[in-house]
Amino acid sequence: EANASEITSVDAGALAVSSSNVAVVNGAITMSWNTDKLLTASGEDLFSIKVLTDGSPLSISDRVAHSEAYTGTNLQTIDVKLSGSAATTYALHQNEPNPFKSQTNIAFEMGSAGMAQITIYDVTGKVLINHTAEYAAGSHNLIVKGSDLEGATGVLYYKLEADGFTATQKMILID
Repeated sequence: EANASEITSVDAGALAVSSSNVAVVNGAITMSWNTDKLLTASGEDLFSIKVLTDGSPLSISDRVAHSEAYTGTNLQTIDVKLSGSAATTYALHQNEPNPFKSQTNIAFEMGSAGMAQITIYDVTGKVLINHTAEYAAGSHNLIVKGSDLEGATGVLYYKLEADGFTATQKMILID
């Protein structure tokens, strides 16, 4: 996800959304909106948000608030999607907590179902964990235990490779 520094505009579409519905919190855009009125938005954008970022691609994640939308009297869950010229479908997020001792969580986004490989290695390039698995499209988390990192400490790196997408982040394991 990008580091959003400023929301430059919020434009209503099928939803009567305004700047009072969105905020930037720790570099992430958060939003809340609700209504009890029936909406018909056949193919129309619900709203648009324009932001200044650090140049990183944008993605939807559950880092600040769960990405969810409901419809109907039974509140059936519907998809929440990011679209537009700056949209991306894959992302690797900063592990949390960082630094860590006993365990940390690596969150990532898959744009489509497929194989993903997460490799954790030390500053010399020695591979400590090589996790490869099939993932559905959407948000995922990989829990990493400090005890599984072969006694390593200090600065480590982790890399996500999936469907031609590659991203690397740095994390710190403390004694």
